[in-house]
Amino acid sequence: MKKWTWQLDNWPQLQLDSTALEKKAARIMARAKQTQQLVDSRADLQPSLSLESMTQEATSSYAIEGQAINPDEVRDSIKGAMGLLKFEPKHNKSAYAAAQISLHCRSTFDQPLSHTHLHHWHELMAGSFSDLAVTPGMYRHDKSPMEVISHKGMREIVHYVAPPAEQVYAQMSTLINWHRQAQAMSAPIKAAYTHAWFELIHPFGDGNGRIGRTIAEKTLYQGLGKPGYLSLSTAILNDRKGYYNALETCNRSLDINEFAHWFIDCCEQAQSQAEAQVEKARQKAVFWDKHHATELNPRQRKVLDRMLSYRSDNFPDGISANKYAAFTGYSKAQATRDLQDMVGKGVLLATGIGRATRYHPALPKLGVSD
Repeated sequence: MKKWTWQLDNWPQLQLDSTALEKKAARIMARAKQTQQLVDSRADLQPSLSLESMTQEATSSYAIEGQAINPDEVRDSIKGAMGLLKFEPKHNKSAYAAAQISLHCRSTFDQPLSHTHLHHWHELMAGSFSDLAVTPGMYRHDKSPMEVISHKGMREIVHYVAPPAEQVYAQMSTLINWHRQAQAMSAPIKAAYTHAWFELIHPFGDGNGRIGRTIAEKTLYQGLGKPGYLSLSTAILNDRKGYYNALETCNRSLDINEFAHWFIDCCEQAQSQAEAQVEKARQKAVFWDKHHATELNPRQRKVLDRMLSYRSDNFPDGISANKYAAFTGYSKAQATRDLQDMVGKGVLLATGIGRATRYHPALPKLGVSD
């Protein structure tokens, strides 16, 4: 009879040679703390960067599972919960759930992992489960086998069968107790170990991937001593196939080294993405430091606000005179005058010629003191 990892002798003592990962894990944490210090040096950056990291993490975690949610709806849900909107956002159920989970994870990052937290996150997901028989906020209780399957044509492929429901609470208690006690382990290594273990238990009827990645985020925050600005799920989404392949190596073996190496590399990529995000945010802040007194009309400020926002429709490839006119509701001639005026004031840079001309914010190069 085929044996899954939880059926092997010595389960749940997963095997990991952490010494091979410690240098890279320490480097990731050192870089993350340096990023924190940069953000802490400018208090005006913290709200927007926190908002964007939560938005990216939420939308990417759902996307890994094949569920597309609008990042602007997630962002508005978070802003609404933070009291940053003057209107009540229209809540898409999945966007609202994703936003609430991200907010709760950050606000309770320093609290020990618990059954209560996991059940709360799962309950928030109600309405986004593919299986209507799943009970929100509860571990599995169905007596039928919990299978992780995929389909190739008409053929069903069983990748994994999780422990039976009657074992779930005890196994999760063991994991939670270990997580609370493993204080000396480097956060990226601890996150990898916890993630593999959690996914092997597969305690819920649906939503295990999203909750497992939320636990990983919480673990990294605890290692930093405060919520960070990296989005682990965004890095995972960039190699979704590699993620599932790495997880599958844990299904029949206590040895999780291959998965842990993949996961730590992913943490490093997430940190690099966070650094790029913070660099851009600092550039925007210095840009407005320079141009806060620059004379701009309401149309110009409206366009600049959108171009410098994190919205998906922020003209990432630059804005043309036609797009400017459509966005502001003015003529193309007026749009061209406005754009050329901003170029003359050093606010925008123009690239291309004729109809191919595109305008981009003139973001500054940062110095050591910025």
